[in-house]
Amino acid sequence: MEGTAEALSEFRSCSYAAMGLQDGERVETDFRAEYRMVFEGAFEDWTTSMARAENCLASRFEDEAVSEVIDAAAIAFYPGILNFRKRSEYRDDLERMLPMAKLSGMTDARTKGCLMAGRLADISRMPVDLAIESAAKLN
Repeated sequence: MEGTAEALSEFRSCSYAAMGLQDGERVETDFRAEYRMVFEGAFEDWTTSMARAENCLASRFEDEAVSEVIDAAAIAFYPGILNFRKRSEYRDDLERMLPMAKLSGMTDARTKGCLMAGRLADISRMPVDLAIESAAKLN
């Protein structure tokens, strides 16, 4: 335990310098961008889980639900009339993720098996919805 405080202090000083920050300097946080990053990981997990469940014959891949989520995400993460182009690009980016997620789900069904695949697909939607709701509340 001895020397821990000193080592942590040195680590902190080095980390701040590496990021170009001064001790005590305030850093602005873009919460919408943070929620978007959480969403993107959760979205990929959710769509992969749905594809796995479909390949396990536990449930169907819900294309309509995915489209609704993509639209809601684009609106939540790029609100306002002036962000029309960014929303469109974001929708396209999310739709481009789907083929890989479906392939990953198919692979997971074969390698990881099908135990609880349908339930996992249902549960994995929760962080997707929560990230969208949290970003929408920022408006």
